[in-house]
Amino acid sequence: MVKYAWMLLVTTFIIGCNEGPNELSPTNSNQQKTEESAPNSLDSKGDAEGNTPQPDVHEVVVVEVLPTSKYVYLRVKELDQEYWIATLKTEVTVGETYYYTGGLVKENFESKEHNRIFDQMILVQNIVARNHGHQQEEINLEPLPEGKAGEIQIRENGTVSIADVVNHASSFVDKRLKIQGTCTKVNNNIMGTNWLHIDDGTNNGFDFVATTKHNIAVGDQVVLGGILSANKDFGAGYKYALLLEDCDLIQ
Repeated sequence: MVKYAWMLLVTTFIIGCNEGPNELSPTNSNQQKTEESAPNSLDSKGDAEGNTPQPDVHEVVVVEVLPTSKYVYLRVKELDQEYWIATLKTEVTVGETYYYTGGLVKENFESKEHNRIFDQMILVQNIVARNHGHQQEEINLEPLPEGKAGEIQIRENGTVSIADVVNHASSFVDKRLKIQGTCTKVNNNIMGTNWLHIDDGTNNGFDFVATTKHNIAVGDQVVLGGILSANKDFGAGYKYALLLEDCDLIQ
């Protein structure tokens, strides 16, 4: 991902966390919005009724959880404000901190499963726990001693093991490289990209993360090509010793 774009996103995050929910132009309060309309509304581009998405990233603490068959409604606190958000069904813990971006405001939102009408509900695509970005120790970027570069093994398909990337990071930082492995965890559509955790059997406990626009599922075997960055800290727990960015899905 382009460095300046990330800086802009981080700035937006800081501003969003200090402002609280945006005030949007009200929708038609005489027309109830139901949970059945939610799938078409979980879209940051807005909807046919002209509802405007919220642009900022918000940091909230979950106060109450109301699950449904497909979605989960959360009463959250942001600074000194409490309000309701809805997202696709996921595990959420009361008292924990989460982040979300965007969202569509629905007035008089009806939940048939809970036999309840909410004065206002913000529909969001997803939420992310505070520990999404692991606090990794900074990685050593000392140049390899003379003659050590030959220890790096390049496979026939041009990929490098995660172990070699970690152990010889100085040889790869700011360069394009390919890795192959299994996707063990996915967080989609966070700050405009999908975050993949990749294991190739050589990680030795290192949580290797890659970003991509491609939709990849947990368990998929992939070959990814991207630019390696080191010691990146986006704030709010998004800190990575190594990060393979803007990956193409090669296989």
